[in-house]
Amino acid sequence: MRAIILAAGTGSRLRAHTELPKCLLTLGDKYLVQHQIDALVTLGVDDIHVILGYRSDDVARVLPPHVHRHVYPGFADTNNLWTLAAFATLLSGTCVILFADVWVDSDAVRDLVNTEAEIAVLADGRACLEGTMRVLAQGERLVDLGSHIAVEQGDGNFIGIARFSARAASALGECIVDRVRRGELQQSYYTSVIPELPVASPALIVWMGGRRWIEIDCEDDLRKAHRLPIASSTPAPAVPV
Repeated sequence: MRAIILAAGTGSRLRAHTELPKCLLTLGDKYLVQHQIDALVTLGVDDIHVILGYRSDDVARVLPPHVHRHVYPGFADTNNLWTLAAFATLLSGTCVILFADVWVDSDAVRDLVNTEAEIAVLADGRACLEGTMRVLAQGERLVDLGSHIAVEQGDGNFIGIARFSARAASALGECIVDRVRRGELQQSYYTSVIPELPVASPALIVWMGGRRWIEIDCEDDLRKAHRLPIASSTPAPAVPV
């Protein structure tokens, strides 16, 4: 199984607090991206690719040697649909795609990795939050997802990690490359096209079931993240600010 971590963005809403990319924020004694990579390796996912952009050299410096690095130069002008489309050849075989600004309990990631659905996304149904992507659901079936869903209408929050079967990954690659060729969706997330992908079975939601997660999008999120009881054994190396 392949994992693709989307880490090209600038993290503009945190700029007043730090100039670092969000994936280089520390939780416990590791960088956020290290937490993600360690969780994937523990689950047997060893074909890991990180798509870099903002301060790519700094991020690349902390990545383990076995992790593949890719640099997207248009990170300042487009969102991650275009980022992922630039490396659509990676969308072959079963894939897990992660936003780089989320920490998720590893048991929830395991449930997602082990699902047999063609498309599956992690979501938390406890509450709908502002500043996140919401989901519309019918039980475990995903109807729609995105920030266009009103908080009062959503059934939960998308957690930023999705799994695609080989067929669904190929369909995703074809769809986003086509949108880029037409000059569309420059400021969209790749997830915006999930509801229209031509797959045999509907996309499913893997519910968090009360397990912990945090998306770090602003300074308040960062304060909450630092209060989480996250422990690790590998110190984070220094990165110049």
